[in-house]
Formats: sequence, structure tokens, C-alpha cells
Amino acid sequence: MDVKDWAPIAASIAGTAAALFAGLRFLIKSYLRELIPNGGNSMNDRIRRIEDTQVEMLALLGSVVKSSYATKAKKGRKKTSRR
Repeated sequence: MDVKDWAPIAASIAGTAAALFAGLRFLIKSYLRELIPNGGNSMNDRIRRIEDTQVEMLALLGSVVKSSYATKAKKGRKKTSRR
């Protein structure tokens, strides 16, 4: 095999490598675009909304538990004062 036979093989290998590189570059850019906040549609924004909702729910749950303990404590004090 001489240079005339190797040239098309080398060109096809280079073309395939360039196509794979371009596809990989496109995928990486699209994945990184999801991690940048953009006003509500990115994965980063969605995760932030979920975290904010969880914080609000935990605060609400904490206040409910505190008021429940306070109610039980008041009932317990009333029972001891009757004796």
C-alpha cells in the first residue's frame, strides 16, 4: 500500500474523529447549560425551588410540633394543679 491507498483511510479517520469531537462538544455544552440559572427552566432553578419549599415545610412542621408540645405542657400543668 502506498500513499494513494492510505490517504482516504486517514481522511475518513480524521473526519470521524472530528464528527465525534463535535458531537461530544455539543453534549457537554447542553449539559452545562442546564446547570446555569436562567430564570426558572434550568435544573439548577428547579433544584433551588425544591430546596426552598423543603425549608418552608420544615419551618412549618417545626412550628406545629412546638405548638403541640406547648399544648401538651399546658394540659399537663392543669392536671397537676387540680390535685
